Amino acid sequence: HNSQWSGEEATKVDFSYWAAGEPNNATPRSEDCAEFKKYDSQFSWNDESCDRKKRWICEKKPTPCVG
Repeated sequence: HNSQWSGEEATKVDFSYWAAGEPNNATPRSEDCAEFKKYDSQFSWNDESCDRKKRWICEKKPTPCVG
């Protein structure tokens, strides 16, 4: 586990929301992808195997507020 995380297009991620003790590569298979997982009452990042099917997060530019 190299502990270097990037966005989908290999963009550097300069922030993190890892849950306590994560990333930990806990399972025998490599956990080289991340997911949002609910811990207590908030969502945090968890490292997970890339072969597990998960939903995705879309990114879009913000719409300016008028008024």
